[in-house]
Amino acid sequence: MSASEIKVEFLHCDQGMGSLVRIYNSAGGLENLVLIDLGSDSKTKRYADNTVTDIIDALEEMQTDGFTPHIELLIVSHQDYDHWSLLPDLISEIIASLPTTTVSEIYYGGARWKPDAVATLKAWERQFGISAVPLPRAHSDYETPGTKGVLATVDGVVFRVLAVNVPCTRSADDLVRNGTSAVMVAEFGDTHCIFPGDATADTIGFINTRVFAAWQKKGQAVPTRPCRALSAPHHGALRTIASNFTSTNPRLDFAKTFAEYVEAENVIASAGYYSHHKHPNRRVMEQLGIKAVDADDHGLCVYNDVTKKWEEFPAFKKGLYSTIVTLSPPPERLGWTFTIDAAGNIFFELERRRRPPRGPQRERYPAVPASLRNR
Repeated sequence: MSASEIKVEFLHCDQGMGSLVRIYNSAGGLENLVLIDLGSDSKTKRYADNTVTDIIDALEEMQTDGFTPHIELLIVSHQDYDHWSLLPDLISEIIASLPTTTVSEIYYGGARWKPDAVATLKAWERQFGISAVPLPRAHSDYETPGTKGVLATVDGVVFRVLAVNVPCTRSADDLVRNGTSAVMVAEFGDTHCIFPGDATADTIGFINTRVFAAWQKKGQAVPTRPCRALSAPHHGALRTIASNFTSTNPRLDFAKTFAEYVEAENVIASAGYYSHHKHPNRRVMEQLGIKAVDADDHGLCVYNDVTKKWEEFPAFKKGLYSTIVTLSPPPERLGWTFTIDAAGNIFFELERRRRPPRGPQRERYPAVPASLRNR
């Protein structure tokens, strides 16, 4: 049975990252879930408190639709704490609320895994009776022009590795851990969503050269177009996406080339409230979003490294998004959900939250102008 639509939810994790792909069958039932990263520096103590609940809600929706609660695929892009630290909380909630939940496959990328991150994967292995599989070194499912490899296919939705465990030009621990992140692609029909983890200039340089340029040299179209949604690499950080790895006079040449190849229609940055990391960075978001489509008014918060100030845009009109959209306390926090149907139409749905949590208020808007739909 082929999927009728997918909902790609860029979860609000405060300073962290997590993406949930809900896959609906041809009868409209939620039959499969795919989870890519789930972590937060704040764990559940601050502004990431609803993230695990979002996933439990999805598992309960599966049960309501007549299916055993199930995560078909879990991918951990790399070992950084803010990409896996909510996984123990999710296991605890599953055991307490939905003990029949199953998990089919776990994959992980990245170098220099630390003991606590390894222990978390082992806990998932024990709980669900499966083995976590490391992704290959210096690998891409797109490395042979004209041919696409496959990591997994879930009800017609194909998950591919754009890059993982790439060679790094710098030896600094954070640049190696982030640079070796798994960059994932979800392909549904002829549309794509890209999840780059904490990819750095090394990662996107590898993708630019070994994938995109190689495909074009052989007369092939860029294989990830159209890109309906791109998660900003490393939360929209400046230093790590600069090819000279500095936030002082940074060179964004690799980012520019990547953005020109990808042509992302919507770019989403997951980051914390007044993040001390100072991301998402305004210049990075503008560069990644050079092909961003027009969108209905929405809030956007970015850090301006020129003025050294945070900026809030309450009525932003392009397809750039942040998971924190107000700067005054308590912050307004959004989990952005992009719904893509089998015809390639895309809509986004947002859930507004403040702390303390209030009842959810959902709104639904077209994320692509009518002139661009069904193209």
